[in-house]
Amino acid sequence: MGVTTYSSAVINFVPEFATAFYAAVRRHDHAVIDAGLRNFILPLIAIRNRKKGMPVSIIKAGMKVIGRNSGPVRSPLTDLNESEIEEVAALVASLPGTIARKREAADNRTRSQAQPGLTWRMT
Repeated sequence: MGVTTYSSAVINFVPEFATAFYAAVRRHDHAVIDAGLRNFILPLIAIRNRKKGMPVSIIKAGMKVIGRNSGPVRSPLTDLNESEIEEVAALVASLPGTIARKREAADNRTRSQAQPGLTWRMT
């Protein structure tokens, strides 16, 4: 793309992805860059671009998805609806090594401890 710097608010809710994406940009790893754009950034932008004022709303939705609810946006902005939040959650959950996946693994461990004989395996 020709840029030499990178800044993204997604670092607030998917820091592992944001830092890995930046590292890929710095080392010119086009395979990782293309995958990050195709699988996360462009779908997130598509949600963000549906309504005016969504850049703040989508970051707050991302924070909510990872369990760090930062409250509603201020008027005249509007929050994402439940369906849009579910879309953001699915994007976050699809990223390897994200907080959402770590929380899911912890939840699975808690469930297996609560139910003797039941084991959970992350693949």
